[in-house]
Amino acid sequence: MRCADCRFFHHDGREYGECRRMPPQGEFSANFIEDGYERRRFKVEVYRFANAVFPNLSRDMWCGEHQPKETNDDA
Repeated sequence: MRCADCRFFHHDGREYGECRRMPPQGEFSANFIEDGYERRRFKVEVYRFANAVFPNLSRDMWCGEHQPKETNDDA
Protein backbone atom coordinates (compact mmCIF):
# COMPACT_ATOMS: atom_id res chain seq x y z
CA MET A 1 0.00 0.00 0.00
CA ARG A 2 2.40 2.65 -1.21
CA CYS A 3 1.72 5.94 -2.97
CA ALA A 4 2.63 4.54 -6.40
CA ASP A 5 -0.37 2.15 -6.12
CA CYS A 6 -2.86 4.78 -4.87
CA ARG A 7 -5.58 6.37 -6.99
CA PHE A 8 -4.76 9.85 -5.58
CA PHE A 9 -1.07 9.78 -6.58
CA HIS A 10 -0.31 11.58 -9.85
CA HIS A 11 3.10 11.47 -11.51
CA ASP A 12 4.65 11.40 -14.95
CA GLY A 13 6.82 8.32 -14.50
CA ARG A 14 9.25 9.97 -12.12
CA GLU A 15 10.16 8.94 -8.57
CA TYR A 16 8.16 11.82 -7.05
CA GLY A 17 4.61 12.94 -7.68
CA GLU A 18 1.64 14.79 -6.18
CA CYS A 19 -0.87 13.50 -3.66
CA ARG A 20 -4.27 14.77 -4.75
CA ARG A 21 -6.33 13.30 -1.90
CA MET A 22 -7.10 16.78 -0.54
CA PRO A 23 -7.30 20.19 -2.29
CA PRO A 24 -4.04 22.07 -2.80
CA GLN A 25 -2.90 23.94 0.30
CA GLY A 26 -1.65 27.51 0.38
CA GLU A 27 1.72 28.20 1.88
CA PHE A 28 2.11 30.68 4.71
CA SER A 29 4.53 31.86 7.37
CA ALA A 30 3.92 33.50 10.74
CA ASN A 31 6.01 35.76 12.96
CA PHE A 32 5.31 36.08 16.70
CA ILE A 33 6.55 39.33 18.19
CA GLU A 34 6.59 40.11 21.92
CA ASP A 35 5.34 43.64 22.49
CA GLY A 36 4.05 45.97 25.17
CA TYR A 37 4.78 46.46 28.85
CA GLU A 38 7.06 43.70 30.13
CA ARG A 39 6.43 41.85 26.87
CA ARG A 40 3.00 40.67 27.97
CA ARG A 41 1.36 41.23 24.61
CA PHE A 42 2.06 39.31 21.47
CA LYS A 43 1.67 40.51 17.93
CA VAL A 44 1.25 37.95 15.18
CA GLU A 45 2.03 38.71 11.56
CA VAL A 46 0.85 36.11 9.06
CA TYR A 47 1.97 36.10 5.45
CA ARG A 48 0.08 33.96 2.98
CA PHE A 49 1.52 33.20 -0.42
CA ALA A 50 -0.72 33.20 -3.47
CA ASN A 51 0.28 29.81 -4.83
CA ALA A 52 -1.42 26.64 -3.64
CA VAL A 53 0.33 23.32 -4.13
CA PHE A 54 -0.29 19.60 -3.72
CA PRO A 55 2.16 17.75 -1.44
CA ASN A 56 5.15 16.35 -3.33
CA LEU A 57 5.81 12.73 -2.29
CA SER A 58 7.98 9.78 -3.18
CA ARG A 59 6.34 6.78 -4.88
CA ASP A 60 7.43 4.57 -1.94
CA MET A 61 5.70 6.59 0.79
CA TRP A 62 2.34 5.60 2.27
CA CYS A 63 -0.50 6.99 4.44
CA GLY A 64 -3.75 5.91 6.07
CA GLU A 65 -5.87 7.37 3.25
CA HIS A 66 -4.65 4.89 0.62
CA GLN A 67 -7.18 3.73 -1.97
CA PRO A 68 -6.12 1.29 -4.69
CA LYS A 69 -6.17 2.43 -8.29
CA GLU A 70 -9.28 1.36 -10.15
CA THR A 71 -8.83 -1.27 -12.82
CA ASN A 72 -10.94 -1.68 -15.93
CA ASP A 73 -11.26 -5.45 -16.16
CA ASP A 74 -13.97 -6.27 -18.71
CA ALA A 75 -13.32 -10.02 -18.63
